[in-house]
This record gives sequence, C-alpha cells and structure tokens, in this order.
Amino acid sequence: MSLTSDDGAFKKYVSRAVLRDIEEFDEAECGFCRTETDPCKHHLPPLAAHLLVVTDVPSKEWSAKLQGDSVAERVCAALATTGRGIPVAISIVQLVNAKGKKDSFRPGDVLVFRPGRPVVLATDIDCKDEARVASIVGKAAAAAPAATAAPIEEPLGVSERVLSVDAKFVFVCAHAKRDARCGYTGPVLADLATQFDPESYVGKVSHIGGHKYAGNVLVYDGTALDWFGYTTPSNLQATLNREWSHSLFSRHRGRVGFDEARLDALEAGIIAEKEKVSFLDLCGDTSFKAELAPSTCKDIEDIDEKECGFCRWEDGAASCRHDLKKLAAHVMVVTEAPAATWAPKLEGDSSEEAACALLVKAAGRAQQVKVTLVEFLDPRAAAPTVSDAAKRLGIKAGDVLLFRPEAEPAKLRGFGYGKHGWSEADAVRLIQFARTTAPVQDEADGPPATRDVPTGTLLTGNRFFLACAHTQRDPRCGYCGAVLADLAAARDEDGLVVGKVSHVGGHRFAGNALVYDEQGLDWFGFVTPKNLGAALAKEWSPALFERWRGRVGFDARALQAFETADRTPSPQVRRLFGARSCKFAAGAAIFGALGYFVYSRRRPQN
Repeated sequence: MSLTSDDGAFKKYVSRAVLRDIEEFDEAECGFCRTETDPCKHHLPPLAAHLLVVTDVPSKEWSAKLQGDSVAERVCAALATTGRGIPVAISIVQLVNAKGKKDSFRPGDVLVFRPGRPVVLATDIDCKDEARVASIVGKAAAAAPAATAAPIEEPLGVSERVLSVDAKFVFVCAHAKRDARCGYTGPVLADLATQFDPESYVGKVSHIGGHKYAGNVLVYDGTALDWFGYTTPSNLQATLNREWSHSLFSRHRGRVGFDEARLDALEAGIIAEKEKVSFLDLCGDTSFKAELAPSTCKDIEDIDEKECGFCRWEDGAASCRHDLKKLAAHVMVVTEAPAATWAPKLEGDSSEEAACALLVKAAGRAQQVKVTLVEFLDPRAAAPTVSDAAKRLGIKAGDVLLFRPEAEPAKLRGFGYGKHGWSEADAVRLIQFARTTAPVQDEADGPPATRDVPTGTLLTGNRFFLACAHTQRDPRCGYCGAVLADLAAARDEDGLVVGKVSHVGGHRFAGNALVYDEQGLDWFGFVTPKNLGAALAKEWSPALFERWRGRVGFDARALQAFETADRTPSPQVRRLFGARSCKFAAGAAIFGALGYFVYSRRRPQN
C-alpha cells in the first residue's frame, strides 16, 4: 500500500508549535507524501488490553526506549516488567486537550482500556509496590471477550475509578526519537484531531509498533478499540468517525480483543451491510415508482425486481470504487431504437449497431476508447420520440458523439459515414482521432484540411446524464438504467441531456450512471433514486466516492489524488478559518490534482 500524495494544505491549519516540531524532519521521507509499500491491514497481533501511562513530558523529548527518569517512564517500565509475556500493549501518553474536561489526569496515572469493559483510571501508583502493579496488569490480562454485550461490573482497587462511559479517546503515535515518520505525522494528526473532534480526549502516545504505517491513529470508545495506519490529514475525519469503507478497512490494523478471523468477519459483515443498505439503499422501498412514466413501468414490468432492482443483494466484495481502467475517450453512436430492443452483443442489423461493431474492432482489445450505443428518447413521451434536449442540440440517429477529457465534447461529421455508409477505414480514423486532444473542425468554418480531422458541432455548456440500460445484456442494467434515466429526465434541469447507453461493464454495479460535464467525465456505480441527485450534482462525499468508478482520462494515481484533495473543509475547519480561506484552500487542492493529471499526460514515457 502506498500513501497518497498530500498537497501540504494542512500546514495552514496546525499550530506554529507543531510546525516547529516537524521542521527538522525530511518531509519527503517522513511526511504524508512519502511512499510506503507494506500493507498494514490486520497487522495488529491479538491483544487483551492497552495500558497507557499519563505523562506531562512533551512527546518530542521522550527517549527512544523510554529509559528516562520521569514518573510516567518509571511506571511504564514497572508495568512492562510485570506484564512480560502477556498480550498487553503498554505505552505512555501525553494528553493534549484534557484541560477543562470532565476527567482529570496526573503524571503516573494509568488508563486501562479493555474490550467490552469500562475504562479504568488507576492513580497513586508506587512503582515499588509489586502487588499493586501486578493487580493492574492482572485486570488487563483478564479482559473480557470483545463480544461482551454490556460492561462487566467488578470490584475496583484502591485509587481506581471508572471513567465516563461515553468518553472517547483518540491516540496518535508521535514518538519522534523512536522513528522520524511518527515524529512528523503524529503531532500534525493530534493537532487536527483536536479541531475535528473537540469533545474527545486526544493524546500523543509512545511506540506502538509499525513505524512504517505512520500516521498511526487509535480510536478508543465504548464501541471498540481500533488501530489504523497510513492516516493523513485528508482521511483523518473518516478515520475518527469510523466511516467504514474498503479504503478504511485497508488501513485497519486491527481491534483490541480481536484475532484475524474476527477481523475478517467484522469487515465482511460491515461491507456487506453497507453495500446492501448504502449502495442499494432502498431495501424494498418502491415509492419511486409513483414518479415513473407509463413507458418506463412497461419496460421494467417483466424484470424480477428482487433480483435486479434497487433492493437486490450484491456480494459484499462488489465494490465499484476506482473500477474504471484509464480511458482516453468515449465514442457513442446515436440510435433511435429503444434500449430495451438492443441485441445483447449489438449484433443487430441496424446501421448504428454495425457502426458500433466497426468502432469496437478499431478500438482493439485494449479498449482505451469506450464505444457504445446511445439513445435520447424521451422516457416520458407516449411514443418513442427524441427528447427536447437532444433536439435542441440537433442530435439524430447516426450521429457520433465524442467525449474526451481535454477537449470539448462534440457531435461529429466528416469521416465519410452517414451519406455513403461506414467503412473500416472510417472507424480506424475516428478511433485514432479520439485518442488525441486535437480540436474538432467546427462545421461553420468549412471542411477540414485533411480527412483525419472531423467536422462537427461542439456541445459545450451541456451536462449529459447517461444510464446504462442494456436490458438484453443484463436485466439489472435494464431495470436500474430505465428508472434512473426516467427520474433524471423528470428533473427537467437546464442544460441537462439524458440518455441511455449500451453495456459499459460492471453489470453488478447497476445502476451505472455516467455524468459528463465541465468538471469531468465521471462514472458512478450503485446509483439509486435516493442518491441520484448527489451523483448528478457531483456532491463529493465519502459515500459518493465509494460509488465513484472513475473518470475518463484518469489513471489510479490521479483518481486517488483527486479523492484525497481537501476540496470541502470540515465544518470545524470552516468555523476556525472562515469561508473565504477555505474556498481558496479547496481551489488550490483541486488545481493541484488537475496539475498532476496534466503533468502525467505530457511527461515523456521511458
């Protein structure tokens, strides 16, 4: 696993003290833009508990092996000696925001975290009192299984008390003298955590293993005791909130009290439930049917709703995130044949299907250019009729639409097809042109100087919503695509052109929706009537990113860079720094991601 590039925008939000703490480190080697290759998933060995000794010594001053003479380090050493061979993690912690909160702590106090039990605070510990030290370690070693449904009541020893059951703790490894990566990432994440989650106790902890996974973040509350690696400012809030996704699970080092089998079961259960409830989130709610046109209801009436509709079950492994391989362009041949009539492999006799077959052959196996049929029939009309939005653009059967990431969308002319029919040479020239960024010759400017440049009409200023509705290829697309196209058309938004396209891959991700606008040529999966508006408006959020199959022109690194760009500051940051500066930071992040994309397209290939 590699850390994704971070544009450094976080430096505007952390304190000057933190910036001073990290200035001695090499950002490229130790920061959030470094590259690591080792996966951290399930790296945590089974633990019964975690003991944290409170200290007031700043984390940057801790010795590498905690051999100092502070109260906390002496207590930590005594606990480690007694607990040798017991699966208990022992660390020291500097709480950075405990002042003014309900519970108070003194150097040498010990926080005892155990799965399924309340947090115990042990105070007034004498390092030479072996019985007392053994009692604390014994409580930790006898931790209840994590499956315990309710806290277990037990007698407390002298100078021990239970903390508030709703207390939440966030710990970040910041042991600078043990490893510079933790020394850099830890202070930054701890500072940001106090802003993102001000109600929680935030602390910097000593070495917990896995320097290479820095930033290492521990989230402890009454629900669970979770460890996460590769945390950055961009994904910190999702980590603190445990916004479970495939991405977050890939960074989940483990949970105190869980072995690998239980971690696997936890992930499978959560992801399966998310994909059933969040991706296909109607769960039997068919109220959207009242809004559908009669023609759409007829199109879907013979399709099994439980197997193919929005309440169906998909395998828990069916994540569509970043599923789209890098494409150079999308070419669509316009037809007036309804999507429900298209042959499974477009092997029909129509001239449009024949054109598609030639273009697919010209594109070759690499399929860097996607070729599909598209129809713009008005789903709300009584009889098959081209929609008003398509008529406005002069789109008719036989036209070819070309969408490329670095060029204006266009309706093409001038390859010899249409008037004299298609040829293989026409198809090859069109595919070769689609792979370039050369401009289309505007029809109003006359014929092009060469046959290799097509004439056409630019479609600038329009948004296209294209739902895969290839019923005979897969009934899931037939059901979901027909519904989504109908509901999108019913919105009657200015400049929105709604169509249905043939197979785009990923039947299991239906509803598959392509939203092409000035922001980008984006593909989404698991679109439902409930989240259709967010996909249309591209209201980027963790939930939408889970459905984001990709963007035409973007490779995996560009997708990750765009996703981690801090476009929308959190409400906490917005309150702290004001809307104007937040908009500036968001804009800078977006241009940074786009800059990388342009650079990666233009740099010479070895």
